[in-house]
Amino acid sequence: MADDVLTTEEAEQFREKVRSFLAANTVPAADFEQQKQFQAKLAEAGLAGIVFDREYGGAGLSKAHDRIVREEMSKFPTMNNEFIISHGMCLPVLNDFGTEQQKKTFMPDNIAGRTLWCQMFSEPGAGSDVASLQTKAERDGDEWI
Repeated sequence: MADDVLTTEEAEQFREKVRSFLAANTVPAADFEQQKQFQAKLAEAGLAGIVFDREYGGAGLSKAHDRIVREEMSKFPTMNNEFIISHGMCLPVLNDFGTEQQKKTFMPDNIAGRTLWCQMFSEPGAGSDVASLQTKAERDGDEWI
Protein backbone atom coordinates (compact mmCIF):
# COMPACT_ATOMS: atom_id res chain seq x y z
CA MET A 1 0.00 0.00 0.00
CA ALA A 2 1.14 3.52 -0.73
CA ASP A 3 2.09 5.97 2.01
CA ASP A 4 -0.87 7.29 3.98
CA VAL A 5 0.10 10.94 3.57
CA LEU A 6 -0.98 13.16 0.68
CA THR A 7 -0.04 16.75 0.07
CA THR A 8 -2.95 19.16 -0.06
CA GLU A 9 -2.51 19.42 -3.82
CA GLU A 10 -2.44 15.62 -4.29
CA ALA A 11 -5.54 15.24 -2.14
CA GLU A 12 -7.45 17.93 -4.02
CA GLN A 13 -6.49 16.52 -7.43
CA PHE A 14 -7.60 13.06 -6.40
CA ARG A 15 -10.79 14.42 -4.81
CA GLU A 16 -11.65 16.20 -8.07
CA LYS A 17 -11.05 13.00 -10.06
CA VAL A 18 -13.41 11.09 -7.75
CA ARG A 19 -16.01 13.86 -7.73
CA SER A 20 -16.00 14.12 -11.53
CA PHE A 21 -16.32 10.37 -11.91
CA LEU A 22 -19.24 10.20 -9.48
CA ALA A 23 -21.03 13.15 -11.08
CA ALA A 24 -20.85 11.41 -14.45
CA ASN A 25 -21.70 7.87 -13.31
CA THR A 26 -24.23 7.89 -10.48
CA VAL A 27 -28.01 7.63 -10.75
CA PRO A 28 -30.70 7.61 -8.06
CA ALA A 29 -32.05 4.21 -6.97
CA ALA A 30 -29.65 2.05 -8.99
CA ASP A 31 -30.75 -1.52 -9.61
CA PHE A 32 -28.34 -4.46 -9.38
CA GLU A 33 -27.31 -4.35 -13.05
CA GLN A 34 -26.57 -0.63 -12.79
CA GLN A 35 -24.53 -1.28 -9.64
CA LYS A 36 -22.49 -3.96 -11.42
CA GLN A 37 -21.86 -1.59 -14.33
CA PHE A 38 -20.90 1.18 -11.92
CA GLN A 39 -18.45 -1.10 -10.10
CA ALA A 40 -16.85 -2.08 -13.42
CA LYS A 41 -16.48 1.59 -14.41
CA LEU A 42 -15.10 2.38 -10.97
CA ALA A 43 -12.44 -0.31 -11.45
CA GLU A 44 -11.62 0.90 -14.97
CA ALA A 45 -11.10 4.40 -13.57
CA GLY A 46 -8.73 3.08 -10.87
CA LEU A 47 -11.19 3.96 -8.13
CA ALA A 48 -12.17 0.49 -6.88
CA GLY A 49 -10.33 -1.58 -4.32
CA ILE A 50 -8.42 1.55 -3.38
CA VAL A 51 -6.14 0.03 -0.72
CA PHE A 52 -5.69 -3.38 -2.34
CA ASP A 53 -2.57 -4.16 -4.36
CA ARG A 54 -2.70 -3.70 -8.13
CA GLU A 55 -1.61 -7.30 -8.69
CA TYR A 56 -4.95 -8.33 -7.14
CA GLY A 57 -7.05 -5.86 -9.14
CA GLY A 58 -6.94 -3.01 -6.66
CA ALA A 59 -5.72 0.54 -7.09
CA GLY A 60 -2.71 0.16 -4.77
CA LEU A 61 -3.39 3.52 -3.14
CA SER A 62 -3.38 4.69 0.46
CA LYS A 63 -5.92 4.91 3.25
CA ALA A 64 -5.88 8.66 2.64
CA HIS A 65 -7.12 8.03 -0.91
CA ASP A 66 -9.74 5.63 0.45
CA ARG A 67 -11.02 8.27 2.87
CA ILE A 68 -11.39 10.73 0.01
CA VAL A 69 -13.35 8.21 -2.06
CA ARG A 70 -15.66 7.48 0.89
CA GLU A 71 -16.16 11.17 1.66
CA GLU A 72 -17.07 11.97 -1.93
CA MET A 73 -19.29 8.90 -2.35
CA SER A 74 -21.33 10.04 0.65
CA LYS A 75 -22.40 13.10 -1.37
CA PHE A 76 -23.87 11.09 -4.26
CA PRO A 77 -26.58 8.45 -4.67
CA THR A 78 -25.37 5.10 -3.35
CA MET A 79 -24.30 2.95 -6.29
CA ASN A 80 -22.82 -0.07 -4.52
CA ASN A 81 -25.34 -1.27 -1.92
CA GLU A 82 -25.13 -4.82 -3.19
CA PHE A 83 -21.34 -4.85 -2.76
CA ILE A 84 -21.13 -3.55 0.82
CA ILE A 85 -20.64 -6.96 2.47
CA SER A 86 -18.62 -8.32 -0.44
CA HIS A 87 -16.17 -5.41 -0.46
CA GLY A 88 -16.39 -4.30 3.15
CA MET A 89 -16.03 -7.66 4.87
CA CYS A 90 -15.21 -10.54 2.54
CA LEU A 91 -12.57 -8.88 0.39
CA PRO A 92 -10.47 -7.62 3.33
CA VAL A 93 -10.51 -11.11 4.89
CA LEU A 94 -9.25 -12.70 1.67
CA ASN A 95 -6.64 -9.97 1.33
CA ASP A 96 -5.37 -10.50 4.88
CA PHE A 97 -5.60 -14.29 5.14
CA GLY A 98 -5.79 -15.71 1.62
CA THR A 99 -2.98 -17.38 -0.24
CA GLU A 100 -1.30 -15.59 -3.14
CA GLN A 101 -3.11 -17.88 -5.56
CA GLN A 102 -6.50 -17.18 -3.94
CA LYS A 103 -5.89 -13.43 -4.06
CA LYS A 104 -4.82 -13.48 -7.71
CA THR A 105 -7.69 -15.76 -8.68
CA PHE A 106 -10.59 -14.17 -6.83
CA MET A 107 -9.89 -10.55 -5.91
CA PRO A 108 -9.77 -8.94 -9.38
CA ASP A 109 -13.24 -10.19 -10.36
CA ASN A 110 -14.69 -9.13 -7.03
CA ILE A 111 -13.14 -5.66 -7.09
CA ALA A 112 -14.42 -5.10 -10.65
CA GLY A 113 -17.95 -6.24 -9.75
CA ARG A 114 -17.91 -9.40 -11.87
CA THR A 115 -18.50 -11.53 -8.77
CA LEU A 116 -20.40 -10.84 -5.59
CA TRP A 117 -19.51 -12.56 -2.33
CA CYS A 118 -21.44 -12.98 0.88
CA GLN A 119 -20.69 -13.90 4.45
CA MET A 120 -22.81 -16.10 6.68
CA PHE A 121 -24.05 -14.12 9.65
CA SER A 122 -26.45 -16.39 11.44
CA GLU A 123 -27.05 -19.92 12.61
CA PRO A 124 -29.18 -21.53 15.33
CA GLY A 125 -27.70 -20.86 18.75
CA ALA A 126 -25.47 -17.99 17.62
CA GLY A 127 -27.81 -15.55 15.93
CA SER A 128 -25.75 -12.82 14.30
CA ASP A 129 -22.82 -13.16 16.73
CA VAL A 130 -20.22 -14.16 14.13
CA ALA A 131 -17.67 -15.06 16.82
CA SER A 132 -20.05 -17.69 18.23
CA LEU A 133 -20.75 -19.52 14.97
CA GLN A 134 -20.15 -23.28 15.22
CA THR A 135 -20.47 -24.35 11.57
CA LYS A 136 -17.32 -25.98 10.25
CA ALA A 137 -16.18 -27.91 7.21
CA GLU A 138 -14.59 -31.34 7.49
CA ARG A 139 -12.64 -33.14 4.81
CA ASP A 140 -14.24 -36.34 3.52
CA GLY A 141 -11.84 -37.78 0.98
CA ASP A 142 -11.57 -35.23 -1.82
CA GLU A 143 -14.60 -33.24 -0.64
CA TRP A 144 -15.53 -30.92 2.17
CA ILE A 145 -18.77 -31.48 4.06
